[in-house]
Amino acid sequence: ELLVFQGKQLTHGYDVHGPCAALLNGASCVVNHAEYVWPAFTELCRQLRDRLVHVYCNSYVTPPGCQAVPPHADDRDVFVIQLCGCKHWRVWGGGPVK
Repeated sequence: ELLVFQGKQLTHGYDVHGPCAALLNGASCVVNHAEYVWPAFTELCRQLRDRLVHVYCNSYVTPPGCQAVPPHADDRDVFVIQLCGCKHWRVWGGGPVK
């Protein structure tokens, strides 16, 4: 499933023009359950499931200086791998981010 976020909000404004146009306009593209579309993620999740049972992969492509979604709390454990570029990550302990 491909989702596009512009200004930290989900948008359908690029449904016709696609993800390349979205990225060129500063939007972020998210693929939920990317293990179904990219063999490297499929293999990573398969190997992690030997120990962690429930594993899936979401992939984010966000242009420099942009943020896909506002600060939030996830209801599951999250393991983040950043493959290129640089971002400032903030991780909070305790209760959900308001």
